[in-house]
Amino acid sequence: MTWEPNPEQRAAVEARGEVFVSAGAGTGKTAVLVERFVRAVCDDGLDVDSILVITYTRKAAGELRARIRQALLSRNRPDAARGLDGAWISTIHGFCNRLLRAYPFAAGLDPRFRELDEPQAAVLRGEAFEEALAAFCAGGEPERLRLLVAYGGARLRRMLIGIYETLRAAGRPLVLELGEAAPLEERVEELREAARSLAGDVKGTPTQRENASALCVLLEGGPVPDRLLDLSAFRARGERAAGYEEARKRLEQAAIVSSQGA
Repeated sequence: MTWEPNPEQRAAVEARGEVFVSAGAGTGKTAVLVERFVRAVCDDGLDVDSILVITYTRKAAGELRARIRQALLSRNRPDAARGLDGAWISTIHGFCNRLLRAYPFAAGLDPRFRELDEPQAAVLRGEAFEEALAAFCAGGEPERLRLLVAYGGARLRRMLIGIYETLRAAGRPLVLELGEAAPLEERVEELREAARSLAGDVKGTPTQRENASALCVLLEGGPVPDRLLDLSAFRARGERAAGYEEARKRLEQAAIVSSQGA
């Protein structure tokens, strides 16, 4: 079946030069990328291996590669479809890994380097947290020591790492400094709205909707401030839950700061 783009999708496909497209979940971003790739090969004559495509996950990269292959075959370009096995379609980590393996000496690396796996990353995160926490409490300031006593090292570590991951994704550093009390009620309302939206999203997964619904129940009425410090039990993964997750982590951060100002 031939894909028929809507006006916005057609504009994104046909745009030339430097193009930035902002679109939400379910708006056809992948279909647009597939069409742009295929047109670049079939209409503009570009080689498959001269196009770079970066995705967020390996699963998304595999899906994108498969859809591009099918589209090329439907346009009678089996040669180009075969070339996709070596195409530059991957996550940013996969791209960097492939590039550095091709030119390790130019990058000043040992050719035997390997990508850090999750267990090793967890160890390094733990060591980095311990060093940062020691530096944070080195001055013996009462407010900082109370933070550690009140929430415990493990709980504080879990909350701060979650906040750090959110900030890192936004290109912002995590600064371990106590500031003015955050607008907790505003953050509660922000998360309440995000949770209601996700709970009613018919395209969301059952887990996303269930966790969002459970959080709605918690946030109704007057939620206990201490309960807002750790909302990881209501975590929801996936693109459709991105806004919900950001709101959840912002509320946790606001609750931490607010508790210190109380």
